[in-house]
Amino acid sequence: MRHVRPQPSGTPLLVKAVSDSTGFAFGHVKVATDITFVAVAVVLSLILFHGTIVGTREGTIITAVCTGFAVKLWARLIERPVEAVFALRPVRR
Repeated sequence: MRHVRPQPSGTPLLVKAVSDSTGFAFGHVKVATDITFVAVAVVLSLILFHGTIVGTREGTIITAVCTGFAVKLWARLIERPVEAVFALRPVRR
């Protein structure tokens, strides 16, 4: 049986592409894209539902802001162990 590894798609690829091309940290770009997507959703909701915000509440906004910060923290915590295991770069001591 042949195993097919799923390929990443969607927002993570967009965030990675923007991060790589601009030089900004992945976590910073993640926060910016999440907040942008929430803002677009709110604006579209206001336009399409005649001044009413539908489907976007405080949890959506909190998640948009906190996810990027969690990604930055997690990346900082696992960077050195991953580099050491996969010998991507010499471990800094």
